[in-house]
Amino acid sequence: MNEAYKRAPITEAVVELRFAQPVEIELVEKIKDRLVDTYPIPAGIIQNFQVMATTGGGAPQQARIEPIGQRLTSADATEIVVVSRHNFSTSRLAPYSGWDQFIATVRRNWEVWRKVAGNREIGRIGVRYINRIDVPNPHEVAIPIGDYLEFRPLFPSFDGNEGVETFAINGVIAIANSPFRLILNAGSAPSPLVRTTSFLLDIDISQEGNIPRNDEAIWSLVDQMRVHKNRVFEASITDNSRKLFSS
Repeated sequence: MNEAYKRAPITEAVVELRFAQPVEIELVEKIKDRLVDTYPIPAGIIQNFQVMATTGGGAPQQARIEPIGQRLTSADATEIVVVSRHNFSTSRLAPYSGWDQFIATVRRNWEVWRKVAGNREIGRIGVRYINRIDVPNPHEVAIPIGDYLEFRPLFPSFDGNEGVETFAINGVIAIANSPFRLILNAGSAPSPLVRTTSFLLDIDISQEGNIPRNDEAIWSLVDQMRVHKNRVFEASITDNSRKLFSS
């Protein structure tokens, strides 16, 4: 379970709820106003870009940009809330402070949304964890991917192959005996550390449709997704990675 490691590699944890139907922009503004004390830094307006065209010799194409939401950030830049007509999400950036604290923040923010918008139908719930595995590389040589990731591409052996410089791999998998779908990504990543090679492991587990209206049932689903996320994480890494996280 990557959350229990001494140095968990989590760079971002996200819980997102997408609505079956867009909510009114007026509600989005009200929700934003109620969150701004906790998330005082505007991180960007979310816009919908539309192109309207006419045929038969009419007026030329016209573009319309419609604001549909906003990203808000906490004062210490470790938490992000996205509130828009289509979705509502809470993110925790590194340093990750553990599931209990994170889900308490998610639920607190969702209560703000509920009080303003009421009981709306949810079309999708997702739990996503982005991990960066930092491998010390003092001699700046090619690091064998399989030494740290079980989920990895297989490359052909040929003369002149001196190691992989960059890679990316993606899979979409139905999780057995559950209504959940897994999107799993792995790849090379720019490292913020000197003489270090970094690998990305991105785990996104979601359910679309048949989402309960009751909040406690929703959080029960989210917790189940987290359990699967931890299983996927452990299955995707090697003991070498575990040693990095435990030291």
